[in-house]
Amino acid sequence: MSMPAFDETHSPARYPSRRWILKCIPAVAVFAAACRQARAAPAHSEAAATHNMLLTGTKTAFLSHLPMFEALTSDGRAYASPHRYQVILEVSFKKNATDATPLYVREREKRPGSALYTFQPVPFVLTGLKQDDTATEVTSLRGTVFRGHLERGGEPVPELSDVEAHITRVVHFREFDPATRRQQHLEYILFGRGEETFAAHVISKPPDFDQILPVIVSTTPRHRELLQGGTRVSVQGRADAAKDRLRKADVAKVAVSASRGPVFEVEARPEIYFEEGELMIPPTFETTTEEERSGF
Repeated sequence: MSMPAFDETHSPARYPSRRWILKCIPAVAVFAAACRQARAAPAHSEAAATHNMLLTGTKTAFLSHLPMFEALTSDGRAYASPHRYQVILEVSFKKNATDATPLYVREREKRPGSALYTFQPVPFVLTGLKQDDTATEVTSLRGTVFRGHLERGGEPVPELSDVEAHITRVVHFREFDPATRRQQHLEYILFGRGEETFAAHVISKPPDFDQILPVIVSTTPRHRELLQGGTRVSVQGRADAAKDRLRKADVAKVAVSASRGPVFEVEARPEIYFEEGELMIPPTFETTTEEERSGF
């Protein structure tokens, strides 16, 4: 079987993208079968894989794993994909044992209109990021920062190539479970640092969507700081659907999920990232209607 050419132009580390891997296999079922074998083994023995990530934050850097469901295992009890996790990390950068975070901050300052950045780490086992008591097995990721989406023509940032992303905080780590019921209302995970707060859509089961956008939280600085630690919030009056997601200039009332705590408001800023096709079973790489409307 012939394989599509692997374009190294946009991958200096020479690790193929998730899309390239899937396109190498004519049937998703073939790929899923291989995943099922890996899924049957204990989590710690999973193979290393390419886990590309969205990179956001202008002063403090955050990585959000780009997830996929791909297929179900033969018993239907799990998703047969190494990317079946929603993960958000706070990181700092080092290069040649020197703090490289200022290089990242300056890159952002030079291009304030470039909202979308991505990070391609060398292959690693994603479950190593799951916290065990207070520590994680994987404490840093080596890789390259890209302007734009690295799987869609993004360009590597020379000053931030072959850098180490040191994990300072695991904001969120969750494996997708087919038995999980979709939440009734639109939910987001809040994260950030200082004046910057971001909202990541809570992904539950296919078909679903991945979305990250900045928000302004109408609360006290102390309360905002607590919310930024990965708090799940529910948007009142909105169903969990891509067409009902938060968009630029929306002002919505939210409350902490599974809590009777106070209701507060968030104001949405322009989307940084939106993806729908990759969170279907089987995934599609054709542009969906909502993706076209969003500009992604």
